[in-house]
Amino acid sequence: MLFRSLGLVSRVTFAGYVPQDQLGTYYRSADLFVLASDFDNSPNVVLEAMSCAMPVVATRVGGVADYVTTPGGELVERGDAAAMAHAMGAWLGDERRRRDAGAFNRDRIVREFSWRSSAQRLLAVYEMVLSNRQRAGAA
Repeated sequence: MLFRSLGLVSRVTFAGYVPQDQLGTYYRSADLFVLASDFDNSPNVVLEAMSCAMPVVATRVGGVADYVTTPGGELVERGDAAAMAHAMGAWLGDERRRRDAGAFNRDRIVREFSWRSSAQRLLAVYEMVLSNRQRAGAA
């Protein structure tokens, strides 16, 4: 296997299935969260990693750019393995940057993507729809 031939046995874990209540431990044990998707509309996995104060390097696909912003991480173009490798190396080589990005991501998740803020945004949409419907009915 490639990871063995590269001498990464002690640095790589293939965990397989991890129960939901244990995911945070896995996220927090990493130095960097990387998502190299070809397509992903709204990846919850990115939000989960951000909530665990992880910096994120991901491909610029689907809705990923709605979540991953500077200084919390970096986006690279889909299929650009060299750019992905370069971004990963740069992030892994800068502990302070990773720590600052993780703190930024955690704060952003609490402010913008918590259950409370999500419910408030959904309520605002319902209120707008009802208001528009009432105005249309009155016309």
